[in-house]
Amino acid sequence: VDANFDLYRGDAQAKSRIGPTCKSFDSLLDASVFGDSLLCKMSTILVFSVVHNKNEPKIALNFASEVAKVLLNRIHKTTQAKLQQNTNARMPASIRSLTPVLILLLAIESHFLNLVTEDTALWELVGSVGTVFEELQATNENNQQPIQCVFSDIDELKFLRGFRPLRHLNPQYDDSKPVVSIKEAHDILGLASPPKDATNSKGKKQRNDSSSPCDREKGVHLYLQFCDRMVK
Repeated sequence: VDANFDLYRGDAQAKSRIGPTCKSFDSLLDASVFGDSLLCKMSTILVFSVVHNKNEPKIALNFASEVAKVLLNRIHKTTQAKLQQNTNARMPASIRSLTPVLILLLAIESHFLNLVTEDTALWELVGSVGTVFEELQATNENNQQPIQCVFSDIDELKFLRGFRPLRHLNPQYDDSKPVVSIKEAHDILGLASPPKDATNSKGKKQRNDSSSPCDREKGVHLYLQFCDRMVK
């Protein structure tokens, strides 16, 4: 957050702090200081900062790209290790940092793709992670069941509904307006009354997750879709 603020206000020294900041960030990830929910919020702040940075947009984008590389590198190391241990390894039950990196990559695709085409290190990591995902997915017993989902289906990303920098990922909201309407805000914040058939006799909401793929499967599906679009 401090680094983004420095970039926003046009601090001349901010660019030189990107490398050390990302190095410290990587060390904190080693210590498991951040959960994915917090990382999602950090990624969202990065996206917002890049979109609205009028002083140093390219440097702000570089910062976001470097953070994405840190996350992608960690995903690649953990998933690649599973393949090296066992060629028939299945997809891990959870993949840390996948959802936060999806926020960054889809934002890059939406707004800044032409500015990062020459960042070979980023795209090599994107491709490497996608290759490992495909290899792990090939041994997944659910591989024959196609997943149909959108970005906002992932539970950890419900808070991004109505987030304008990623508004194309929320087609249910009118993206021609700079802010959401009061009705949309009620929906986003969960203030609308739940439908009657969504509660049981005691008035408690019922959950039915048995037919829905888990967030990890949704995340991998969306990541591979992103890779396919980049190849095209």
